[in-house]
Amino acid sequence: MARFHTSTGVFVGWRHLPNGVRAIGQAVIRKVFGRLPREPWIPFRARNELASILTRDAVVWEVGAGYSTLWLAAHVGQVVSIEASKEWHDRLAAIIRQEGIANVDLRHEWQADRMADFSGVEDGSLDLLFIDGGPRGLCLANGFRKVKSGGHVYLDNWDSRHFWDAETDFPERRATEIRRRLSCVDYVPAQFGVYEGLLLQKARSARSVRRIAIRVRRDRSERGQFARKGEVARQHAGKVELTHAGEGGGGEGASRLG
Repeated sequence: MARFHTSTGVFVGWRHLPNGVRAIGQAVIRKVFGRLPREPWIPFRARNELASILTRDAVVWEVGAGYSTLWLAAHVGQVVSIEASKEWHDRLAAIIRQEGIANVDLRHEWQADRMADFSGVEDGSLDLLFIDGGPRGLCLANGFRKVKSGGHVYLDNWDSRHFWDAETDFPERRATEIRRRLSCVDYVPAQFGVYEGLLLQKARSARSVRRIAIRVRRDRSERGQFARKGEVARQHAGKVELTHAGEGGGGEGASRLG
């Protein structure tokens, strides 16, 4: 941890420095009063980016529960969260129960292989895979295929490379499957240090791209047919107007001659 750089030496950026003041204030409150900020303990920029992409019907799978779990629950439709610490699990479970939060499935699991077991999750069913605990590299390797085309994967503490085992080159190795890669370097709530979170957007599959292309072509065809029908109707209306005008003109002439 460093005051202005990540552990890998990346500068936080001038525009994020004010967040350092915010983080210090929260850290003081935490130290003096024992109050923790009820927001995700991830870089402020990462939180803002997630807020901009999450939808009310999104399905999220989180490894490493926390106040992020409660925050996610307020933004999405369903959250499944896996937590290794029994104490932290029970603390969160009490809050969820007291506040009647109905869209969180909080699970206690401390065995690494079981935390990274996605066999019961349907491929392409998740809108967001949020990894902030457990065997992170294994969770990324096993969980990526469970994210839908166009969905997202958030990797917290990406600058702590020892967390990610053999998957530190995952974004490069799977580049053809990744549409967007965003490094979120910023301060973290209640801590005066700079960290990096990595947000990946999964590329659309070839099948998904074909479906979109077919839908676009169909929409264009329907619009073209509608436009042609409109043009025929306008032409027909014009002919009717000309016919009426011709009949009316003859009548006026006869009347004047008479």
